[in-house]
Amino acid sequence: MSSQDSDKDVPCIECQCKDCQCHCHCSGATGDELPPPDERWYSVVVGRSPGVVQGQDHAERNWRGVSGGAAFYCPDRPSAEQHFVSALHRGEAVHVIPEVRIRLGSQDRATLPGFRVHDPYSPENATWVVVSVGREPGIYLIDSSYSGYGLTLTSNVNGVSGGHVIKFKSRSAAVEEFERMLSVSLIVRVVTEVRAVLMSDGVE
Repeated sequence: MSSQDSDKDVPCIECQCKDCQCHCHCSGATGDELPPPDERWYSVVVGRSPGVVQGQDHAERNWRGVSGGAAFYCPDRPSAEQHFVSALHRGEAVHVIPEVRIRLGSQDRATLPGFRVHDPYSPENATWVVVSVGREPGIYLIDSSYSGYGLTLTSNVNGVSGGHVIKFKSRSAAVEEFERMLSVSLIVRVVTEVRAVLMSDGVE
């Protein structure tokens, strides 16, 4: 038997389903009719809740909108379970908590850096930075004498989609602009995407 003949019935692992656009591992990839959407089995390898799920809508809600999200359609539950376990053993199964963006308002003022009781309020004339979009929005002092206060600035916005900072030469100017932006909900706290590779301990 030729290599071509021996492979002709092997499902395509990376092809696209025309209706659901998932990465397929299914008999449908070879031209067979797919079962109704709510009866299909999927191995969600990268998603909000990786694992074996039934139903096209359920699978799509799991992986759509997730960076690198991947769901593989399988002809039945045992095939989906086998596919997912194999992905676990290869270290490919990833649990993803997508980015969350929270618009802050004036009621949040007292909880933000630059307004909390233990935050420094001087000197007036120095380099002050407003972080309007970041992991921890607020007002930060960038000055050699207060270097510890500004150490987190880079990590505050790096890797944040739309991360934004504004520099000011005085604290009063920074406070005025920050409070203006806060009053119209332009201050955004970003909880960045969290990705965790699932372990295969105890899974056979």
